Amino acid sequence: MKITLAQTESKKGNIDTNIEHHIRCIEYSEGSDLIIFPELSITNYEPELAKELAFEINDTRLNVFQNLATKQHQIIGISLPIKTKSKPRIGLLFFHPTKPKQLYEKQYLHADEVPFFDPGTQQVYLNEAFNIAPAICYEVSVAVHATAAFQHPTDIYLASVAKTETGVKNAHAQLQAISEQHSCIAMMVNAVGPADNFINAGQSGIWNKGSKIIDANQYFEQLITFDTISLNTTVMNIPS
Repeated sequence: MKITLAQTESKKGNIDTNIEHHIRCIEYSEGSDLIIFPELSITNYEPELAKELAFEINDTRLNVFQNLATKQHQIIGISLPIKTKSKPRIGLLFFHPTKPKQLYEKQYLHADEVPFFDPGTQQVYLNEAFNIAPAICYEVSVAVHATAAFQHPTDIYLASVAKTETGVKNAHAQLQAISEQHSCIAMMVNAVGPADNFINAGQSGIWNKGSKIIDANQYFEQLITFDTISLNTTVMNIPS
């Protein structure tokens, strides 16, 4: 199975531009089985704007991703705020080529997120050639999240994040430990560029049974594609 980490920069609140950029990256990743983007990639990580920017799960603006998933026979994972009757939730929405889309909602929120978001309530799994447990940002540092995720047969722990340089260093250590403890592949896709009141620090990473395979550039938009069988990795800078 080939998985692509789309280390991208999104524009603050500019949904149309961000969707177009996602489309371009997905088209460049044709041939991979799954592509995943950073936390809140469709809106950029902007908690104070999340409520006004939040999506219904069946918003027609997202149809393009289902069409691409079907056309490229590829799972596409995007991140966006999801509307609820109360505060929005931070979602990872996966579009499948041959079955209904799946929504994972962040279950463990950082204290700074609590004023703006509600937590999700259950773990979701992608049961493909490999069993994949998604995670979103802060959850990487919450031990109970990984512990609970691995109660289900899981081969890959796949995290979508928006992290600073310090946050990346901590996440790398945590994901390496998860990979080693559970004898699994752990992967993290981070954004680059400004978000909220910080700068995303890239360095998306991959670990296998505790051994680091790669961490990407800190500043550049890149597509990092990992073959879970051969353990080979290819990196492509995203053309501007």
